[in-house]
Amino acid sequence: PMTFNSAQISPSQPLTLQPQIVLLLVGLPGSGKTTLCEALVQHSAHSLAPVRRWVRASQDDAPGRRRQECEAVVRQALAEGCNVVVDRVGFDPIQRSHFIRLANSHHPRPSIYALTLYVSPPTLSARLRIRPSHPTLTTPELALSVLRQMLAVFDPPRPGRIEGFNRVMELREAGQPKGGVWTRESVERLIRDIGVYGNQEI
Repeated sequence: PMTFNSAQISPSQPLTLQPQIVLLLVGLPGSGKTTLCEALVQHSAHSLAPVRRWVRASQDDAPGRRRQECEAVVRQALAEGCNVVVDRVGFDPIQRSHFIRLANSHHPRPSIYALTLYVSPPTLSARLRIRPSHPTLTTPELALSVLRQMLAVFDPPRPGRIEGFNRVMELREAGQPKGGVWTRESVERLIRDIGVYGNQEI
């Protein structure tokens, strides 16, 4: 299968791709994970440069809503040479460990990044009240109830704790684009910044 975009690449041009990336998004419901995922997938699919395609792995969109189904998407995408962004809350180290272990089992091993999307509880509540649809949080009342439960157990990556990531970075609410519109330049810059400025586990 084609794992990069070959438009406007002449046969004489050398094709060099960066190592694969598995990006675990960490964030409470309404923090902007799916919006960022969709932008990554869309912009990589339409890029004219020889870049790896991004694939979104979402448990909410899996037929059985099972983690193992989400893992299967990650495994298949890595086998096809793609980058993968995991769209789950990833609320504690145990939840994240399944995907770190999966990435570690792939050869060659991809870079494993974690990006925590921090959004204030009032903003999360406001977003969930007006969110038009969601595969599992089907009503605002249910979404707000789940948010309250998640707030009590949310345990994102933190400095000094070793989980197995190459780079760990936080994206605060003020750093998200206005209106949730991620441009190609902004998503490319974000991935580059994680790789350059993200905290390295010791």
